[in-house]
Amino acid sequence: MSRSRTWRVVKYVGAVSSVLLAAALIVSGWVAVLYSKPPRILIVDHGMVEYWYVGATPNPLWPPSPGWHVQRHAACSLSWLPRYHRFMDGDLFVRLPIWIPLALIAALTTRRWWRDWRYIPPGQCQKCGYNLTGNVSGRCPECGTPVKPSQGRANE
Repeated sequence: MSRSRTWRVVKYVGAVSSVLLAAALIVSGWVAVLYSKPPRILIVDHGMVEYWYVGATPNPLWPPSPGWHVQRHAACSLSWLPRYHRFMDGDLFVRLPIWIPLALIAALTTRRWWRDWRYIPPGQCQKCGYNLTGNVSGRCPECGTPVKPSQGRANE
């Protein structure tokens, strides 16, 4: 796969991922989705993803039966900070707020789209946009990027 095609795929995957994460963030304020495959449990609820490893829990109601579970709840409160806890009996709890991967993916995707959308006319450095008229050195004097000598003579 060519480099430009790879970046195009990354750009669209990032956009779709951002939309899906934003939807999960919004919907998880009202609906909890739980997937259980003992001893592991994955929960998307209140704007966060929680992972539980339940090793030796005496409670017969926890973990829930295997499979998918969806539950509505009235309160909508979001968690803003990640959390990790290992219990003495071997259980593990990890919480990651959805806004963290959403912000990271959205920022990188936005930068990728911006780089592809900005137009740099011929005769200018393709990295920084510096006007290369009359440049015969083979390097952009602004950022040091190697350029073809024909790029600098486009406006002559």
